[in-house]
Order: sequence, then C-alpha cells, then structure tokens
Amino acid sequence: MSAARLIAALLAVCGSALFGAVSNSRAEERIKNTDRLVSDVDEMYSLLRIDRMPLHEIASRLSEKGELPALWANVKAEMEAGASLKEALNDIKLPGPGSAAARFAGYLTDGFPAGDAETESARIGYALEKLKAYRESAINEQKEKGRLTSSLSLMLGLAAAILIL
Repeated sequence: MSAARLIAALLAVCGSALFGAVSNSRAEERIKNTDRLVSDVDEMYSLLRIDRMPLHEIASRLSEKGELPALWANVKAEMEAGASLKEALNDIKLPGPGSAAARFAGYLTDGFPAGDAETESARIGYALEKLKAYRESAINEQKEKGRLTSSLSLMLGLAAAILIL
C-alpha cells in the first residue's frame, strides 16, 4: 500500500466529514437568523399593539436596535420609498436573514386595510405565530437532518477510502 493511496483515503474521509460539518453549520445559521427575526418581529408586534407606533418608525427603530439591523435598514428604505411591509420584506436580498424575511412576508396575509393599527397588529401577530411554528419545526428537522448528514458524509468518506485503498 503506497503512501499516496493512504493520504488520498485520509483526504476523502476528512473532506466528506468537513462537508457534513459545513452543511450542518449553514442550517444552524439559518435557524439563528430565524430566531433573530422572531425576536425583532416580537418587538415590532409589541410596539405596534401597545405603543401604536407606525410601521415605518418601527422599522427605523429596529434598524438601530434590532437583532438584524441590516435587514431592517433595507426594510426602512423600502418603506420610505412607498412599499408596504410585505413588499419591503420580499425585496430583501440579504443571503442569511433574507430567506427568513421572505418566509415571514409570505405569512403576512393580504386584504387587510393599510393604516388601521388593529388590523396591522392582527396581521403581524398572525404572521409571528406562523413564524414561531416554522422555527420550532425547523429546529426539530435540523436535529434529525444534522445527525443524518454527519453520518452519511462520514460513511461516504469511509466508502471512498475503502475504494481508494
């Protein structure tokens, strides 16, 4: 058995294990971004419901003090240009929190009259509950997929090592 084959087999195992770790890390980061968004939307819901603060002012406040300031700075700019909250969230192009924001925007139901604080609050409350449910299912799914991804990537590396040797 040559040293080159042994090194190639070791690289195959390490490479596949690294692939599994990177995949799990990305999934965990998506969940963290969803957690951050839930925290910010929870704050938005409170400010809208209790303080009756307009949505564009809430977006401004979250761009300064929120968990995802870059996201809310983009939302604030879109809303200042005349977009609704849903339109602003759909236009977000941020790689990490953008997908969670798009999911939240999808939960915002159409047909509510704009400007009515009670209906805006109800709409955001509904979307917040849906986002929390999504977060819980994503956490459970990630636990299962994480174990599977780690196991399969390691087994793939071992299989490649056996073929190389």
